[in-house]
Amino acid sequence: KKKKKKKGWMSRDTLL
Repeated sequence: KKKKKKKGWMSRDTLL
């Protein structure tokens, strides 16, 4: 699983 957080615009796993 890949998790990318950007300023926390998504609390779950981001698909970007």
